[in-house]
Amino acid sequence: MRWRKSSHSFESDASTCVEAASTGRDARVLLRDSKHPEHSHLRLSAPTWASLLDGLKRG
Repeated sequence: MRWRKSSHSFESDASTCVEAASTGRDARVLLRDSKHPEHSHLRLSAPTWASLLDGLKRG
């Protein structure tokens, strides 16, 4: 699984990073705190992930 860091993490304080990964098989997206990758993560469905991104873009 390949974790990708948010592009906004590079623009702001590097201590507030979020990483996302696609599970591929079941169309889920995983989110984790890059400062503590060993801790638990959130698992979102593809529609929930799309809704979250839309809400963040709208502010």
